Amino acid sequence: MSNETAIKPIDEIRRALGNMASQFKAVMPTQEHVDRFIRITVTAVQQNAKLLDADRNSFYAACMKTAQDGLLPDGKEAVLNVYNTNVGTRDKPEWKPIVQYQPMVEGMMKKLRLSGEIKGAPRVHVVKENDKFEYR
Repeated sequence: MSNETAIKPIDEIRRALGNMASQFKAVMPTQEHVDRFIRITVTAVQQNAKLLDADRNSFYAACMKTAQDGLLPDGKEAVLNVYNTNVGTRDKPEWKPIVQYQPMVEGMMKKLRLSGEIKGAPRVHVVKENDKFEYR
């Protein structure tokens, strides 16, 4: 029996994200703690097992884009979703699970606040059909 054990996919991702820490730090627009970003990203993977089976390059690219925007993939600011994407041609489709980063409303609000272009805190309210509302 060998002492070597296979590395679990989540441990592989944790290690790879740790190796990317300096890259995350270089692109993050705020002083968001990189270790926290990595922990939250690993938690997102643990909560969505489809991320483990998705294309790793697209996963790491989505993580980098999330970091560049200064958001956390915590389901409030942003999410990492897996989409079955045709990377082949129409005649010879080749479907691959690709990870895409999607900012959420809270994340968009954070980006607005961080931009410095808007004074005061923007407010968001739900407007439903037949509601009367005013906006400025």
